[in-house]
Amino acid sequence: MKKISLLILSFFMIALISNSILLGQNAGDFQSAQSGNWGVMTTWQTWNGSAWVAATSIPDSTSSALVTVLSPHNVTVADTIGVRNVIVNAGATVTVLGDTVVLYIAQEGMTVNGTLTLTGNVPAAAPFSIAKTTGTLTIGNGGVVNYNQTGTTKGALPTAVWSTGSTLNVNSIGAASSTGWNAGGNQNFYNINWNVPLMTGSFGWGFTASTVGGSISILNTNTSRLQLFGGSSGTLNIMGDFIVSGASNATNNGTSGGTNDTINIYGKVNVNTTGNFAISRGSQGTVGTAIWNFYGDSVKIIAGTMQNSNTTADGAKFVFKKNGVQYFTLIPTTLTGNATPIEIANGSIVTLTSPVNVTTLYLTGGIIVSSTANPLIMGWWTGSTLTSGTLSATAPGNATSYISGPMSFLYATAGATTKTFPIGKGGIYRPLSLSFTQSAATLSTYTAEMFNSIPSSNTLPGTLDKVSPVRYFNISEGTGGSTFTAGSILLNYNTDDGVSDFANLRIAKNDGAGNWVDLGGAGTANTTGTILSAAPFTSLGNFVLANNKGGLNTLPVELTSFTVSNNERTVYLKWATATEKNCDRFEVERSVINTYNWVAAGIVQASGTGTSVKNYSFSDNNLQAGKYQYRLKMIDFNGSYEYSNIAETDIALPKNFELSQNFPNPFNPSTRINYSIPFDSKVILEVFSLTGERVSQLVNNDQSAGYYSVDFNSSHINKNISSGVYFYRIIALNKISGNTTSEIKKMMLLK
Repeated sequence: MKKISLLILSFFMIALISNSILLGQNAGDFQSAQSGNWGVMTTWQTWNGSAWVAATSIPDSTSSALVTVLSPHNVTVADTIGVRNVIVNAGATVTVLGDTVVLYIAQEGMTVNGTLTLTGNVPAAAPFSIAKTTGTLTIGNGGVVNYNQTGTTKGALPTAVWSTGSTLNVNSIGAASSTGWNAGGNQNFYNINWNVPLMTGSFGWGFTASTVGGSISILNTNTSRLQLFGGSSGTLNIMGDFIVSGASNATNNGTSGGTNDTINIYGKVNVNTTGNFAISRGSQGTVGTAIWNFYGDSVKIIAGTMQNSNTTADGAKFVFKKNGVQYFTLIPTTLTGNATPIEIANGSIVTLTSPVNVTTLYLTGGIIVSSTANPLIMGWWTGSTLTSGTLSATAPGNATSYISGPMSFLYATAGATTKTFPIGKGGIYRPLSLSFTQSAATLSTYTAEMFNSIPSSNTLPGTLDKVSPVRYFNISEGTGGSTFTAGSILLNYNTDDGVSDFANLRIAKNDGAGNWVDLGGAGTANTTGTILSAAPFTSLGNFVLANNKGGLNTLPVELTSFTVSNNERTVYLKWATATEKNCDRFEVERSVINTYNWVAAGIVQASGTGTSVKNYSFSDNNLQAGKYQYRLKMIDFNGSYEYSNIAETDIALPKNFELSQNFPNPFNPSTRINYSIPFDSKVILEVFSLTGERVSQLVNNDQSAGYYSVDFNSSHINKNISSGVYFYRIIALNKISGNTTSEIKKMMLLK
């Protein structure tokens, strides 16, 4: 019995020692006993080696003992003190009361996984509520620092290691134009929330080469503004979202003469403020740069005022740089100067989700997708003042960078002008220039758009025998605009426009009464070139390439119809031609919608030459779910080609779980197995023999809802399998509901 008691006691001691080791506790360690003042002993308890007991001293920098503030305690620092080796647990708070109070951090430092709140005033002689001597302040994942200081003297923003998931909240309710206000900003942060409702002086954050790992949210700046830089050149990377709301004012810099500032934003941009959002503001002038690079999916800017104090060419601009689709909303109330300079960089496809007024446009490799409801508008009209829109002389557009959709110019000057529209559509670039003389200084809106389709039928004059069925251009003037005279138009053409007799190439314009009007002109070369109309016009409408009567321009194959439909995973294309001349073949091209990444889907031979109606069809099989575009590349025997208009269709996600019969069946040595899953699943697809032995595992991974095909090749199996009947089984575990679906089918191998 005595031995048993000793054994139990031994186990108890071992457990007690183990518990102390597991908890990382050493004799002399502190933890909070309750909420209270740091300098009061009843706030603390200490570990005596076996239990937590009432503290007989307070934790400070004289001891390296571990100090832990437990949740939900709030420990206030009311007197200046030095601390070390402190951990603030999640849910716990340390509040520094400010005024004459400074929290000094030494040696092992302080880690905040909960909340650190800085309040009050600070001494002018040492304007820091947090002073680090040899220690490091670390804000852990989920840790929060609330900067709530008030008064005319404020502490600097605390310098810390800001971990992933940490947050700095600047919530000061005092004046901003005070000692120490612009200090401490030049470091790496994670999330920043700025909400200073009584801010009366601008804050220059002072970034020079920093990264904000999360998001910046500017919620309130009162009548002043938040400047991301502080008078020095620099680069700021914002890996999350950039948000400006309420009546906040924000810009890149303030007293920034000659600085070069770059802001890279990788998340969404959501500016929705009645205040001022300026691309560049202050004294940057003619020698510095302010570049905002947008890499995220969405840029939304709604602002009371937008301005740009940088007058340097290329000095300030918003640059869309994502390699893919970006959505852009721009709704300012007032613009000042060159406030909306926009660059569309290589690979970016910017889809407008509002009418967008641009003061300077740089096209350096990307595409702007506009629409009738959301056009691109060059210029800005405020009251009776016009800020003209300007195309960059160094990046005015090219074959890979243009406006796909309507583009408008605002004009309010009496006199002659020429407006160049870098427009295109469906991967085809065809800029045009419109010249005219406006009779009055009345605001007019001139809009141009290209259409890759047959223009409306009109009666030809005796001087023309046909117009191009490939594309036409529509130019219109908005209501209320000035009348104009001496209109002329310059069109571009390329290989798919069928120009083989440039001297007999003409421009035709519809007169609005069902007739084509011959505007004359002549091309500059065969295949590729330009043509300038010869006869002046005083009204706008549809413009199209035409052939002088007796000329030899093919103005290529005339499509009378082109339709696309689908049944589950198969897309059916049908088209008809009224005339063909030297047409060799049709290449069917497919693209995921709005990516313009065209790939060849198949070839259909043409009839060659003829004037009778010809009907064609093509099917595109086994497509994945998604939205697709199709076009026809119509190629002549001499290699010249043209494109049809674009048609779209949508392959929906499967509605039912299905395992198809393998094909071919019987097979030797390989066969294909198709299946569809209507929900995201963990999928296992296996092949078994008649005896139940697993022969092969074809799939064992997570798959999104969609259609799938897998090949089974019997010759690739490690074991020698013989002819006979085999089974294949699919199991799909629904990732949301947890339900399992399975199905089995048999197949036959014949060697």
